[in-house]
Amino acid sequence: MRKRSNFFKWALVLVFIFFLLNIFTPFSSSIRESFLSLFAPLQKTMIEGGGSFFSGLHVIQNTKEIKEEINSLRKENNFLLANLSDLRELEKENEALRKALDIEIREERDFVFGEVVGRNLLKNRVILRHSGEVEKNDPVITPEGILIGVIENSYDNFSQVMLITDKESNFEVRVQNEEEPIGILKGRNEKLPYLDLLKKDKEINIGDTVVGMHQEKSAMGGIYIGRIIEIKDSDVEAFMQAKIWQGIDYRLLDYLLVVRN
Repeated sequence: MRKRSNFFKWALVLVFIFFLLNIFTPFSSSIRESFLSLFAPLQKTMIEGGGSFFSGLHVIQNTKEIKEEINSLRKENNFLLANLSDLRELEKENEALRKALDIEIREERDFVFGEVVGRNLLKNRVILRHSGEVEKNDPVITPEGILIGVIENSYDNFSQVMLITDKESNFEVRVQNEEEPIGILKGRNEKLPYLDLLKKDKEINIGDTVVGMHQEKSAMGGIYIGRIIEIKDSDVEAFMQAKIWQGIDYRLLDYLLVVRN
């Protein structure tokens, strides 16, 4: 403790001596420069520290304004994201309508545009919301013109669609450019429909295009269904079977078209 006390005493004495020399000696300017050079780093550190302190104090004082600005930017960002989502939905709807128009011009069919608002793919059903009038057994197609099912139950603005992959779905089909039916299109509660009761005397090949036939209660004649990708023939069976590839994912259906009878 005594040594520390002596150190401070001698430090004060040296500072006092420098002060006197700075005033009363002709070498005051050089001594002053030495003194300032000695304490300049300390002075710079204190000034910088003070500036940082007051800068931090300014930030603290403006925290409320900064938070309000951040919240405003977040709201604006959410608004822009919502608009972007709406634009994407509108783009998809416009694309679906454009494809539907192409089909209508080419096939001269009457369509009711609908939006998929519910799915129960375990039971091979989808719920369709539409503005036009539809009836039971009306064919339902994608905007590209692929048959995916028929209207099972219809209400004012909503209808339930039974997909052609359902085991209760079955109707006659034909190969494109042929007039006679080749077999029955059936569902198995699987991803792909299949053809049953194919006559062995009919020439059927992998890659053939399968389309619907006109029926008494449904206007599915000529509607594209898919292509044959596999033919199963057996010597002990009287008929052949075939798998149909459609190239669509039922989970991604957003917009559909109901073909009016």
